[in-house]
Amino acid sequence: MGLRPNNDKDNDDTDERKCGNCGSKRFKVDDRRGEVSCEDCGVVDERNQLAQDGVEITRVDQTQNTPTRQLGSKRVSGKGKKARRLKRTEAKATRNRPSFLDETLRVVDEAVDGERTKAEAKELLKGFDEEEASLAKKRRKLRGTRGMSKADARAYKQRLYAAASLKALNDEGRSNQAPQLAKRWGLRHSDLIWASAMLNRFLSRNRPDEDSASRTRRLLLFNLRRSRDILAERVGWEAANEAFDGAVEELKSHGEPMDSESESTADGMVGDYCNMAYHVAAWKAMVISMVSMGIGDEMIRWLRQRVPLTSTQQFTQSHSRAVAMPEEEE
Repeated sequence: MGLRPNNDKDNDDTDERKCGNCGSKRFKVDDRRGEVSCEDCGVVDERNQLAQDGVEITRVDQTQNTPTRQLGSKRVSGKGKKARRLKRTEAKATRNRPSFLDETLRVVDEAVDGERTKAEAKELLKGFDEEEASLAKKRRKLRGTRGMSKADARAYKQRLYAAASLKALNDEGRSNQAPQLAKRWGLRHSDLIWASAMLNRFLSRNRPDEDSASRTRRLLLFNLRRSRDILAERVGWEAANEAFDGAVEELKSHGEPMDSESESTADGMVGDYCNMAYHVAAWKAMVISMVSMGIGDEMIRWLRQRVPLTSTQQFTQSHSRAVAMPEEEE
C-alpha cells in the first residue's frame, strides 16, 4: 500500500541513475514514506527521496548534507494580524535601503526637542506600523501632496506622520511642539487632523483602564493649565488662576466632568462642548472666562500665539461677538 512503480523517465534504459547496491535501473516509489527504492534488491536510494508534499528532494555531495527543495517556500504565511506583523518585520529585516518608517523616525529624531518626547513619538509610530497598519501603505489622498513629485510626496507624508504623532500625544496631555512643526513644514490642516485622529484611535484602544470621564477631565485640565501658566507671565498668577477657575466652572456648567464626582456626558452627547476636541473646548472656555474678567482682545490674541492651537483662530477673532450673543438673547 502506497507503493507504485516508477513509470517516468527514471525507468528508461537511457537514464544514468542506477542502484548503488546492485546496479539495477528499476526503482519503485513509496508515496507514504517518501522513499525511492530498488525493485530488485530493495535498497532505499538515499540520493532521491520525496518530501511529504511530493516535491523531489535532491541530496548532493556537499559538506552540509541539507535537503534543498526545488520549489521555494515562504517563511511566514497566513492572513491574521500576527502573520501580517511578522511579514512586515521580516521584510524590514531583509531590506537594503531604509524603510518608510525608518525615515519617518529619523525625521522625529532630527526635528523634535526633548529625548522623552522623541521616544514617545517614535514608540507610537512603531506601534501603529507593526500592530495596526503600515504607514507606507496608507493610500489616502492628501491635500498637501497635490502637484508634488513622488519623492516630495513621500517626504511630506513622513513629516505629516511625525507631526501627527506629536499632536496625538499632545491631545493625550503631553506638551510638545506639534503646532509649530506643522506650521514650519507647511502641513495642511485637514491632513494633520486625519493623521492625528488615526493615531489617537490607536492610543485609545491601547488604554482600556481609564474610563471616559477620567480621560475627559484629565485632558481638559491639561489644556487649561497650559494656557493658565503662560497667561501668568503677563497678568500674574492671581489673575491667571481666576481665569482658570472660571473656565473650569464654564465647562462644568455644560456637563463636563471637571471633578472626580462628576459623571461623563460622553454617552449622552449633551452640552456645548461634548463634540469638540479637548484643546478646543478648553480654549473656548478659557476665552469666555477671560472676557468675563475684562481681559482684552490683545491679551487673548497674544495668548493664542503663545499656545498655537488648531481649529481656534476663527473663534478667537470673533470671541467678543460670540460671548455677547447670549447676553443679547437674555
